Amino acid sequence: MTHTDSQHTVPSACSVVAYSGLPRRHASRRGNDCPPPAAPAGSAGPWLVFLLLLLGAWPQHALAAPAIGPVQVQPAAISSGQQVVFSFLLEQAATLRATVLGPDGREVAVLIDGQQRPAGLVSLTWDGRDHGGALVPDEAYTLGMTAAWEDGTTTAYEPLAASGGERLELGLSRSRTMAGKEIIDYRLDIPARVTVRAGIRGGAMLRTVVDNEPKLAGQHRLEWDGRDDTGRFDVTAMPDNTLTISGTRLPDATVIVTGIGGDYLAYRQGTAQGRTTAVSSPKALPAPRFAAYAGRTAARAAQATAPARTPLGGKGVETVKGTMDITLEIDPSYSEIFNNSRFETVVFVDGERFDEEENSYSPYTYQLDTTRIGNGPHLITINQVGLTGQIGSYSFTVEINN
Repeated sequence: MTHTDSQHTVPSACSVVAYSGLPRRHASRRGNDCPPPAAPAGSAGPWLVFLLLLLGAWPQHALAAPAIGPVQVQPAAISSGQQVVFSFLLEQAATLRATVLGPDGREVAVLIDGQQRPAGLVSLTWDGRDHGGALVPDEAYTLGMTAAWEDGTTTAYEPLAASGGERLELGLSRSRTMAGKEIIDYRLDIPARVTVRAGIRGGAMLRTVVDNEPKLAGQHRLEWDGRDDTGRFDVTAMPDNTLTISGTRLPDATVIVTGIGGDYLAYRQGTAQGRTTAVSSPKALPAPRFAAYAGRTAARAAQATAPARTPLGGKGVETVKGTMDITLEIDPSYSEIFNNSRFETVVFVDGERFDEEENSYSPYTYQLDTTRIGNGPHLITINQVGLTGQIGSYSFTVEINN
């Protein structure tokens, strides 16, 4: 598998971005602080350039920045006891720092740090283990590098920030097993992050079946129980239920770790090692998990001493009338990612859109006006939609008695 990506070169007097996948005549772009290109032949431009070169004001290396060649990853996926090799070309000798990055840009392993490598082919090996020697959980991991060249410039290879995320056109098929489980089949032409959601056509999203997970190219089949995110309702038994699939291309220089198990979010919270070299990428964010509670939330200072609460639906059907306060709170394990995020809160009644509020945070209290809904039992579903498209879902049943 061959990958190419951009490198960012920072000379002493101006900035040049070199693109290894382009011909040399297209391989550099000057930043805003660079001098203008030479004027056409016959003008005073060449003499000015010559004078600037003599004075050292125009860096000679700015016109042809060194580059890191296309990175090859072999194999595309590894499991316990296996290794992946990252291979690439250096145009010139350089001092390298190469790391393996998680999907959020956090360093999980350092492959080399401050080692001098000659021009030519470089191969780096990773065994799927982190700084402490533990196997990392199932996820997609990407190579990141900086190269310090002999002329004093530095090139950063950052495929996690500069590549991936392009949307793919995907389709799926549904079938059932003899035991009543639902089977989902789909195919990928390239490695990608995949999301599969279940819900009501034109209405509520009820279950994230596959949550933005990295998958290899090829045919895929999965089995699910047909139930919603709370596990209390059978989505496949609801009228007009549907499944949707979406996918985005993985960044260049990425390897998928599989067969280890675990959860990257829990892994990240459990280890303090490794610095973050990029902000948490929306390309890899999971769906927000949250719960709904009756009443308004306690002040944050009082939450630690407040008695444990049972989410709506946890004790059966709620009987309500008038205005019902519903407080939405992000699951504590997801608070690091979503607590300061803005959501659009969309409320559905019996699968159909009922109301929405565009600016909500966690915790957030929504007031459900039950006088707008007929008496009797109703399924209430709340979708929390993030700014980058992640959707969390929570459903419960109420008995309205106005």
